Formats: sequence, structure tokens, C-alpha cells
Amino acid sequence: MEKLVIFLTIIYIISHTFLYRFQRTTLGISRRIRDRKLQATLTPNWITITYWINFILLIGLPVLIFIEFNWLWVLIFLIYSFIITPLIDIFLLPIPSYKSCFAIIKKGLQKDIRKSKDEARKLAFLQLLKAVENEEINIRK
Repeated sequence: MEKLVIFLTIIYIISHTFLYRFQRTTLGISRRIRDRKLQATLTPNWITITYWINFILLIGLPVLIFIEFNWLWVLIFLIYSFIITPLIDIFLLPIPSYKSCFAIIKKGLQKDIRKSKDEARKLAFLQLLKAVENEEINIRK
């Protein structure tokens, strides 16, 4: 059981760090475009599913860590989740890069464009894709 808890904790840490960066990227784009509702549109379904899995791990892992180890490790886990991750994102770890976040966003929008049968919706996705590409260029400068 101890190895399972360690494995799940490592999976949580990696996915939590990635999702935090991805969420900051989509929020930044939607703020620059001045439409906060776009954040949900910019997030592909598999990322949303990963958010939910991560949320379940955030609830369950402290209990498992407490059972297998002790409350000190639970405290370290929670401090990482709520305090260290933002610091890692800002100062230390540029993974995933903004380039890879933008690639995921653009790939998701291109998929939505291909699947869309309504011309107005397709045009809206095309305009959004163009806006995202412009934001990507602005971030690189």
C-alpha cells in the first residue's frame, strides 16, 4: 500500500503542476480577450477530466498519506498543493512551457472547428483560434 500511495502522490504532483500552468495560460488568454467564459472553451475535454481526477486525488491522498505515514507528511502534501505549486510555476519550473500549453489549446480548437457543423460556430472557433495565435505571438515578445 505504501508504494501505491507514493505512486499516486507522484502522479498528483506532476499533473497538479501541469494543470496549474495550463489553467494560468487559459485564464491569461481569456483575460486579454476580455471574456472570462472563454477559459472553459479553451480547455479540452481530456484536461477537464484530468482536473476531476486531480481533485479526487487531492481529497483522497491526505487520508491515505495519514494512514501510511503520519500527519506531518499530510501537512507537507497540502503545503505543496496550495503554496509551493504557485511558487514553482512562477520562479522555478517552466514545465510545461507556454508553447506546449498553446499547442494543446490550438489543437483543441482545431478539433472543434473540424467537428462543428454550424457555420456560425465554426467561424467563432476560427476567430478564437486567430486570437489565441495572436496572444501566443505577444507572449513570445
